[in-house]
Amino acid sequence: MARETWTDERLDDLKGQMIERFDQVDADIDRRFAQVDQRFDRVDAKMNERFGQVDQRFGQVEANMKEGFARVDKEIGELRGEMKEMRGDIKATQRLMVQGFIGICTLMGTGFAITVTGIGILAL
Repeated sequence: MARETWTDERLDDLKGQMIERFDQVDADIDRRFAQVDQRFDRVDAKMNERFGQVDQRFGQVEANMKEGFARVDKEIGELRGEMKEMRGDIKATQRLMVQGFIGICTLMGTGFAITVTGIGILAL
């Protein structure tokens, strides 16, 4: 086995080669990171564009919902008005029915009284 001796000159050569290799690795890493940064920039641009479209769509959906809710609120208001009218109509019908019932009872009572008194007069 031959044993090599390391002279200062050989160590300096090794040091120079290692520095050169690390410089190449650093340059390669910098180039790769630059490529990754470019890809991220493209992805960010696409995402921002898509999010802008999503924001636009949500704005349209929100406007449609507001319009729909306003329409429903208006219809509910109209229904409430119609229900108030119906309550008034029902109360008037109920009042008329009670008055009719009282009138019919009065007529029946009068007819009964006339009949009873008429029978009493005939019996005399």
